[in-house]
Amino acid sequence: MKYAWKTVIRNWRITLAAVLAVTALTFFLSVFTGSIQNSREQLARIYEVTTVTARVAGYSGGAGASIEEEICRAILDSGFVKDHEALIQNKTARQDILRALSAPRLVPDFEGWVPYITWLDGYDISVLEGQEAVCLAPLSLELELGSTVVVPLGGVYRGQTMELTVVGLYGKEYRSADEEDTYYCPLGAMEVFLRENQQKITYNILEMELQKLDKLGEFKAQMSKLGLEKGSARLTVNDALLQQVTAKFRQHIRLLNTLLPVLLAVVAGIGFGLSFLLLRGRKKEAAVLRSLGTRRRQVFGIFLLESAIQASLGTLLGGLLASGAMGKSAFAPQYLALVLICFLLGGAAAVWQLAKANVFTVMAGE
Repeated sequence: MKYAWKTVIRNWRITLAAVLAVTALTFFLSVFTGSIQNSREQLARIYEVTTVTARVAGYSGGAGASIEEEICRAILDSGFVKDHEALIQNKTARQDILRALSAPRLVPDFEGWVPYITWLDGYDISVLEGQEAVCLAPLSLELELGSTVVVPLGGVYRGQTMELTVVGLYGKEYRSADEEDTYYCPLGAMEVFLRENQQKITYNILEMELQKLDKLGEFKAQMSKLGLEKGSARLTVNDALLQQVTAKFRQHIRLLNTLLPVLLAVVAGIGFGLSFLLLRGRKKEAAVLRSLGTRRRQVFGIFLLESAIQASLGTLLGGLLASGAMGKSAFAPQYLALVLICFLLGGAAAVWQLAKANVFTVMAGE
């Protein structure tokens, strides 16, 4: 060990050349692999901060779809739904419309009226998130806050009636003859009512915020198996912006990953060859050591240790420089180890030739 350090210092030009060469190789490889990691991290951040919504509704995006409760549950249990809202719409026996919903944004026209709703004391728009049997009624019906309305259901729920307390009044005081009266009640209240009366629940709109955006293909495949590509219920995923933003990142990462094996092979070859050439030219020094009684195994160890010192200094320095330039992502131990190992293998091959060379032949040749 002591002699190896002495030779490292004594042959400082060779040491400097070896350290600088290994530093350059390590820095270049670390920057390249760090670029791949940075691109992956940026892509992951895009998936985290981007909002993608999906909607299951009628062909035109309206409430014409029929989404059975089993289908709705399968969608929500897919693992891709972060949050959701739903709507049930019923054409009543009086030709009115009753909409049970969990958020006003499901009906843009109604959402525009929300700031102007007159509320019964203690109520606000959050009432739609609960299960209380209440409703918001059109102002044109001249109903009083706190009064009870009996809504006869139609369609598949014909024969059922819901009693709802009016807690909010919205809209205009007058309506035209062709306008329909529309009541709004909490989705939870409608679900409770239908279950109590042993009625099958069918949703008309399901709107979702999605998660695990990097695996949206799997979500779409699952929805396709549920039959949401055709029929009355159509799935629409609003991921066009996400696909546009991430396409370049994915293409860049694929290109770098394709080039990485080539780069690794080049770096490994250069490291091996450089170490081999630097040590191969020191035959006379090895012969002198052998002539002084140093064993072949000791000669092999001295030169290999010297090569290890040079390689270690170079890989460490290159890794630190790359980390300073690109951050922690550039410090990849597995690639630093590759440079180190290849340099040592080259040195070992050269030292093996030096150690087994005939001392008299080498000295005579010199």
